[in-house]
Parts: sequence; C-alpha cells; structure tokens
Amino acid sequence: MINWTIEDLQTHIEQINKAEKLVTLETEDELNPMYLLFKYPSKRTVQLADIEADRTARKAKKDKFLTEDQIWDYLRKHNIWTEEDDKKVEATKALIDMRQRKLEDPDISESSKPYIREAIEKYEQELFKIELKKERMLVNSAERRIRQSKYEYMAWACSYDIETDMKLWENYLTFCNSVSTELKNKTLSEFLQFLAGHTTEQIRYIARSNLWRINYISAQKSNTPLFTCSVIDLTPDQLNLIWWSSYYESIYQMLPDDQPDDEIIEDDAALDKYMADLHKARQQERRERQANQNYSPSSALRMKEVLVSPGHPDYQNFEYNKVNVKGKSNVVTLQDDPENIAARRKTEQAIQKSKRFTPPPKEE
Repeated sequence: MINWTIEDLQTHIEQINKAEKLVTLETEDELNPMYLLFKYPSKRTVQLADIEADRTARKAKKDKFLTEDQIWDYLRKHNIWTEEDDKKVEATKALIDMRQRKLEDPDISESSKPYIREAIEKYEQELFKIELKKERMLVNSAERRIRQSKYEYMAWACSYDIETDMKLWENYLTFCNSVSTELKNKTLSEFLQFLAGHTTEQIRYIARSNLWRINYISAQKSNTPLFTCSVIDLTPDQLNLIWWSSYYESIYQMLPDDQPDDEIIEDDAALDKYMADLHKARQQERRERQANQNYSPSSALRMKEVLVSPGHPDYQNFEYNKVNVKGKSNVVTLQDDPENIAARRKTEQAIQKSKRFTPPPKEE
C-alpha cells in the first residue's frame, strides 16, 4: 500500500511531467555523495545505443563469446545447475506469489502486513542466492554483454550535471575508461530503475490524487496540453498517467447510484471488481431490454407476416399474403384483393350518382 506524503507525491508528479529524476549515488565519502540528473532518452539516443549494441555484438562474435544457450548447456552438462535447482526456484517463486496475493487481500489486517512483507523479502533473498551461481556464468554471455553496452551508453547519454545541465561525462569513452566499475554499476542500476518507470499501482495512486486531478482537469477545461512534448514523444509513464486519469475521471462523473464509494475507489482490487460487476449487470440489463423489445406488442410490426385492419393508417402500404381466389398466384396485392375491388366499385357508383358528378368527355 502506497503512503506518500504530499512532498513525495509532488516529487513523483514532477518526475513524470519533466521525464527527469534526481538521483543520489553514495560514495566512500558519506558527507559528499554524487548527485546527477537522469533525463528520459530521446529516440535519437535509443538509435545510437542500438548502434553501440551492434558494435559490441560484432566484437563478441569475433572474440567467440559463448551465447546464453551454450552456457546453459555447459551448466547442465557439468551439473552446475540441475533440475533440483529449477524446482527450488519455482517453489520459492510460488511462495513469493502466494505472499503477494495475501498482501493484496482486503480482508488481511494492517497489523499482519509487515510480517508478510518480511516473509517476501526473506524469500526474495533466498531466490537471489539460488540463482547467483547461474547468473555468475550467464553475465559473461554474448547477449548479456550486448544488452549491458546498450544500456551503459544510454545511462551515459542521459546523465546530466544538476547545476550546469550539461552531460556529466564529456563523452562515452570517458565514461567507459575513467569511471570506476563500482560507480558505473551504481549509475547503470539507478538508470534502469528510472527507465522502467513507475508501477501501475503508483500511477493509479497519482491519477486519483487531488494534487494531480487539478492539473488534469485544468488542462481539459483550458484545452492545453498536459506535457510539453508531442504525443509521439510521450514516455510510458506519461501515457499511463493519461489513461488512468481518464479512467478515474469517468468514474467521478458516473451517476450517484452507480458511482462506487470513496473507500472502493482508493482500493485498486476492490474498484476493479466493482467495475467488472457493474459491467456484467449492465450487459444483463441490455439483454433483457432487447428481449422485451423483440417480444413486445409493437414487435409484431417487425415480423414478416402481420395482420393489419383496414383502419390502420399504413394499411395501403403493407404487403401481405392471402389466398388468391383468382388462382393466379399465392401472393396478391391490395389492388387484386376482391374485398378492395368491391369497395372501390361501391365508391365509384356513389360518386357517379352524385349531383356534382361530371362524366368525362366521350372520345371522338
């Protein structure tokens, strides 16, 4: 469960708005840590990082580095990693998943959650120890080196001095050769966390917060963009925040009878279940309404064969079937209907007997 302060919330909103993150790297001097500013990579930076990865791939092929599959075969062949290890990993992951689901259970008391979190951390440490022996080997595979070179380039290109707003290291070669392995690894680790962005839980927390909703609604009312970049350049965090903001805004605008309580809105799992149940209820109502329309009295007009009395205003416009007494066809029109012919004949006779009737001129 997220429990940010207003300051924390404001910091995360600014990180998403600006696509930047201020990072503190601990050094040997505890009083003088290293500060740097990460900026989300542009498409150009990603392209250059892909080129660096291609160079590394060519070099790895020339130096005959083993692939991950080849290393796996070596681990199996020499019993460094066995099927028992696979079973241990699966069992530990299952325990972690079970604790995670238990932690998300709304019926679990708040006093029990700290113990569940401790259990999760314990199992995660055990999982790390189990997988360490294979990771030490796989880290030297060609694929790992290629990925590392790509993200190291991006970490260098996206690291800026917090005061000058210039790149922290002048060029990539300086970053590779002059920076210590420890500092390089710390920078890369922090950058990968920044690149991964916020979790869905964090984005939803921000989207429903009043601090963010003021920005979102103001942008809608004034028809101004939320972010300074175009849609194609939006970061995953920005896209996710827009989507969830629209989702929650639609909930806040629901009719009072349909709108969930504030406690449900604050609980992601409870809200998802509420909306799913509401959707099912609406579908059922729609099916029932369609069934009533199909079998209501007015539905007879949509049938192929209906009975309509002569008093109906559209009587002359309907097509209908009846026995053809003339024997010409099973389908007759109103003009051929014997009853209609008799009615027309009576009307014509009444008109001819009228004093105002003027017979048509005879043809010469």
